[in-house]
Formats: sequence, C-alpha cells, structure tokens
Amino acid sequence: MLPLFKRILPILFIANTQAGIDYTIMESTAQRLILRIDIVPGSEDDLKPIHLLIGTPTADYPELDIRSETKRNFPRKWSVPEGDGIRWIQSQRLQNLYVATLEIDPTADENHFFEQILITCRYTNAPAQQVVPTNRQTRLLKHRVVNWPIARQWLHPNQHQKLQRSSLPAGQWMRFTVSSDGITALPASAILASGANLTERNPRSFMVFTGSNMGRDRNSEITGAISYRSIPDNLVEIAVQFEGESDAVLDNDDLLIFYGRGASGIDHNGLDISHHQNLYFTENTYWLLIPDDNALQGKRVASIEPLTSTGVTMDYGISPFYVETDLINPFAGGLAWAGAAIMNGSSHTAVTTMDSPNLMVDVHVTMGFLGNSSSIDAQANPVHLLKIYHGSRDALQTTNSWAGLIKSDVFFSFSGTRLNDGVNIFIIDNESTSSYSQPYFDYLVGDYGRNLDDQGLPYEFFAPIHSNATTFRITAESAITIWDITNIAVPKAVSLSNNNSGYSFDVNLPQDTLARYCAFKTTQLNMISSVTLIENHSFSELRNSASGVDHLVIGPQNFSPVTAPLVTHRVSSRYIDLDQIYDEFSGGNADPVAIRYFIQWTQENWSEPKPYSVLLMGDADYDYRNITQQSSIRVPTIEIGNGFNHRAADDRLAAFNGLIPDIAIGRYPAKTVADVTTFVDKIIQYETNPNYGLWRQRVTLVADDAARPEPVHGSIATGKSHTQNSETIAGLVAPGIEIRKLYMMEFPEVSNASLYGVVKPELPRHCLTFLRKVQLSLTILAMGQPTNGPRNGCYTRITT
Repeated sequence: MLPLFKRILPILFIANTQAGIDYTIMESTAQRLILRIDIVPGSEDDLKPIHLLIGTPTADYPELDIRSETKRNFPRKWSVPEGDGIRWIQSQRLQNLYVATLEIDPTADENHFFEQILITCRYTNAPAQQVVPTNRQTRLLKHRVVNWPIARQWLHPNQHQKLQRSSLPAGQWMRFTVSSDGITALPASAILASGANLTERNPRSFMVFTGSNMGRDRNSEITGAISYRSIPDNLVEIAVQFEGESDAVLDNDDLLIFYGRGASGIDHNGLDISHHQNLYFTENTYWLLIPDDNALQGKRVASIEPLTSTGVTMDYGISPFYVETDLINPFAGGLAWAGAAIMNGSSHTAVTTMDSPNLMVDVHVTMGFLGNSSSIDAQANPVHLLKIYHGSRDALQTTNSWAGLIKSDVFFSFSGTRLNDGVNIFIIDNESTSSYSQPYFDYLVGDYGRNLDDQGLPYEFFAPIHSNATTFRITAESAITIWDITNIAVPKAVSLSNNNSGYSFDVNLPQDTLARYCAFKTTQLNMISSVTLIENHSFSELRNSASGVDHLVIGPQNFSPVTAPLVTHRVSSRYIDLDQIYDEFSGGNADPVAIRYFIQWTQENWSEPKPYSVLLMGDADYDYRNITQQSSIRVPTIEIGNGFNHRAADDRLAAFNGLIPDIAIGRYPAKTVADVTTFVDKIIQYETNPNYGLWRQRVTLVADDAARPEPVHGSIATGKSHTQNSETIAGLVAPGIEIRKLYMMEFPEVSNASLYGVVKPELPRHCLTFLRKVQLSLTILAMGQPTNGPRNGCYTRITT
C-alpha cells in the first residue's frame, strides 16, 4: 500500500462522476479495495443505482464492509423507490479475469438517502497462477475495471482451448433445405442433375449431415441469462435409408430416405412434448457428402430386434397437433410475434386436423394469446375475456381473462368423444367489457389419442407409456413402415409382424422418456426437388487455429469488395463473410448465435493476435424471417425481451462468459453497397487527412419535450426523463468541450388537435441551424417509432 501523500494524485485522476454520485478510490491493494461514495443529487434521477466493475482474484464475491453516513430527507415531491442497498449482482470471467459488478444504491428507505458511503471490499485467496496481460486484455479492461492496476495481476491462463478439428472426409458437398418435420426423400435423379462428378461413386458411401441442433435455433442460449458454454460441433451425420444402393451404382430411380427436421415443429424431452416456433429462420439446411474415398460407409437406418414376449398391448398412440402462424409483431420489435387480432365482440377460429381419433383418450390443449389494445395511447391495460369452444358454441371448454399487453396461456382438456375424424375447429369469442380489448391469437398446441392404422399417412405418435415391454397393434390393409425416431438423428426401423387384423411390433419402451414413432409409406413422402453443388467447399476456413488479427469486420459477401479499403487501412484486419460463419457454426442456418460462437472461437482457438474489436457491417431488424416483406437485415442483432419491453442488444453477440461483452463490438447500419462505400471513404479520409478544427471540441445534446407527461400511460417523470438524462450526459463531458443543447421544452407551444395537444413549430428551423455546424458527436434522447421519428419532426430532418 502506498503512503497517503503518494496516493493523492492517483486519487484525483481516478475519481469519477455518474448521475450525481461520485466515487473515489481511497485504497487499492491485493487484499482490499476501499471506495468513498459521495451523493449530491440534483434530481430524483440522480439517486438511481450506479454499477462498478471490480476485478477479483477468484470467482468468489469479495466480502463487503459498508459504513453509511449522514442520512438526508428527499426533497418534497420527489418519488424515489426504496432500493436494494449495496450488493453484488453479477460475476463472470472477462478476458480471463474474474470480475464482479457492484450495485450501489444510495437510498436508505423510501424517504431518505445517504450523503456518503464508505465501502470496503475484502478479497479471498489470490490465484495460484498469474500471467502478464496482453495488449488486447489491457485495451479491453484498463478503462472498465476500476481496480485495474491491482487486478491486472490476477489474470488467469486460457482454460477453454478446445480445438475441435474437423474430421469430415474429403469430397463433393451438396446443399438442400427441409421446411417441415417428417420422413423426407431425396431422389437420385436430383443428385444426378446437380452437376457433381458421380463417375464410379458408390452410393453406399454417401453421407447426410445437418447442424448439431437439428434444425432448431439456439436463441435461449443468448436471449436469457448467459453462462459459459463450450462451442458445439457444427455438423452431425444422420442415419438414412438408401433404397437401390445395394448394386453400388447410383440409378435414376434410387431413393434416399431420412427423417427431416424443419426449423419449427414438435420437440420432446423425456416425458415432455412441446412445440418449438423458430423466430430466426424458416428452413433447415442439410448437406449431402459424396466422399472421394469409395470405401467409406455412411450411416444407415438399422433395425430393432423384436422382443420374444411383452406384457402390455396397445392399439393407439399420442399424436401432437399445433397451429401457429406468425403474422404481426404488435410492438414492432422484440420476439413477440402473433397471429390474427380478435376484435372486441368478434371471433377467431383455429382449425387443426386430428385423424383417426381414439374416443377413449382425452384431448389436452394449450392456447396462447398476446394482449393488445385497439388504442394503446387511450387505454394501455384493457381487460380481456375470451370464451373458447370446440366444434360449436354449445360446448364451452374454458374462459381466459387477463389485462394489459402481456402474454396469457390457458390449458384445458376434454373427452375424445367430441373429436371429429379429420378437421376440428376451436372457436374463440372476445366478450370483454372493454371496447379497447383486441388480443392476438398466438398459438394452439395439444395432443390426442390416435388409433394406429394406415389412415392419414405419414403421421407421428408417441407411446402413451414408458418403461414397459409393449406390443403395438396396427390396423392396416397393406404393409406400412414404422421408424423409431426417439433419437431423430439415428432413427431405427421396427420389425412388423403380419396377423389377421393387420400388423404389430414389439418393443421395450425406454425408461423415463416417451418413445417416438413415425408411420409412413415410401409412396407418400416429402420430396426434395433439387440440390445445389457447392464447389470446393470448406467447413474449416474460420474454424481453425490460424493466426488471428486485431480487428474483424462481419458482413454479407456483397459488402466485402467495398469494405476492402478499410480492411487494408486498418492493417491487422479481416473481413468475414456472414454466410461462411453460418456454414461453420450453425450448419448453414441463419442463426444469430453462430456469430457469437465464431467470436468465441477466435478468442479460444485462434493464435495471437486475437481480435479485440468487431465491426458489424450492415443494418439489423427485428423481423428475422422477413414476414413484413420490409426487413432490412444485413447482419442480425439479438432482440431481447417480449411485448412492449424489448431492445436490440449487439453486445450479446460478443458475450459468452456473462452479460458483459468479452470484446468490443459496434455496428454501421448499412443497407446498400453505396452506404458502405460512403462510410469507408469518410473513415479513411478522416483518419488520413484529419481536420483539426474547433468542431472536435463541440458536442450537441438533443432531448424530447419535457413540458408535459406522456399521454395516458406516462407521467410527468416520464416526460422529463429525456432532458434529465441529457443533463446527466452533459455532466460526464470533459471540461473544455463546448456543449450545445437543443431541448424541446425551451420552445414555445402552439395548441392543436394532436394527441399531445401541442406542436413546436419553431423547433425544426432551430434544429437545422444547430446541425449545419460540424461537431464531434450528436446525442438524441427522444421517443420514437420503428419507422417514424419523434412527434415534432426535428429528428426526421436530421436523418434525411
């Protein structure tokens, strides 16, 4: 520890100001960190908690010793919620340093706050190993970790070096897609028409691969809580049945049959059956490999040996059904997609098919809805009341009542005797007493008992029981095929026995999981019409241990040529084609999580220098699947949250140890090649021939109208928040910088018939006058919409 007089200057330099709360490092050693917190609130917003990132020697939280002094009353009319005091809220590993986030809430209770707080953090044992920080680690941590001069001694060696070398055979790769779950066939005629070199190729060697997540997205790994995950394998080989391969010659009428998975469909885990709706892509990519080595053998569907005796006989299975069609994202963002709106006093009908129902088995149904108002500004929390019927309005099944703009699910069941053989309808009536009630139908999912027969082929069913030796009897006039698809990557063919009433098969049902089967005939399959030959394709162009670079630029392939001058200008840089990331980290599917896994790969497996910054070159949008036909996605972002509480979070793409990004990430939202060209030219011009003018000392802050509350659902505090937050930013700007402020509250109002009741006609002219002067930065805090700017028109002119 330094003597006090030697610590005076360092203390002056590392004091920081944030929203009315100052912190000063009084002492920082390998044993403890002492912080003095001074609170001088100018408004109630200045009493919001602040967060400090503190380096720690281990993953354990340091012990806290807190001494609070000088309790003061809140000024009159201040409304400050009682907080949670001082606490640790997150711990993670960041660039091989354990860090913990300390939340500091200065409120004492609902009426008081402390003017000064002294916090002592006592560390646990120091790490056994120490490493010297790299330039990359210093760049990324020096200005983020408040005790970096000490914490730099606690860096750990990289523990995640798990290079997964590709073991894929050499050969020709073909690509095709599957849009829905089910038994699928690829005719040899499509392979022969692909242009591949098939001379003396034995079809017994052909292999089929898909992404390791079997068509589903991995959004849950990145939209919720984030913890470290090892990078999954890219591709997995699936077992197929290749009819006609026995002669070792690929003939035009040969048929490759496999269980295909689309992007959305029925999943099951143990005893749970659920429906997965993929919000990111609509088709699943498959790869056909024709190896150069004819002696290789691809995976094939094996047969299950029949049992000699069973104890249970069943003639039905449990078949799932679902209805979910995403049509609209009511809040134009996030992940809250829904179907048709159900107006107040009107109805919606959901139609599904249930073939060969077993009348003795109950039907189980779950329906989901998304709350909505016909006028959110007038009534943001309408009460909804839905009555749900099956078949006709003489059979009310359940009611569902809730309020607001949130999701609501309802579960019900009824007797199988009510089912029709084939089409079944569910009627939903909106009988709310609120004229503003206008919820959206989201989904319907359920299951019913299905007789095992040859009607409605192909179909899937689950065993109604588990952990038993069981005989399944099937009523059928001609032979059908049954596959056990419990493990969908490795289906197995069951052996059918013929008897007087049809067919049967004997199986030993697994423990604690529901066996899953598919019944089909080869004449009634989903057919793949074409495949695309990918010349000289590699799955290890990025997924290797090659030498890295300092900077990455990720974008679509057509942006690469016009970004090349910037890559050259930056020297240690590399442009990464987004499609190549998808091919190597999500099996070819446009899953945003692939970007995260690629960035993680560069940190764990590339040689030095490892990248410390990523530029996403391209615009983003909430509409990943282009349902609106207006999506501008070039490089996807991550939307987190649902309903009206949502936001885009690029930092999730660079965070793989916790919520804090592991490397720096930014975006230029280019929509066109021309946008990229303009951006690149300006950056190079600015850095090559800098203009050292007064503009470098000038910033402009713009804030929305603070003269009145937001209509109906807002408050005076909400109406003031933009100006107050802008003032907070002003307090963070270094001395000597000219700050120009353009606050709407300063302009005279003119009454009109708009929702807010006023406009500011003089604002646009002053706005343009401000912006004609070049400046270092422009910060706008305002309420807007996905396609429109704020209410007074100034910001629309800024963007145009």
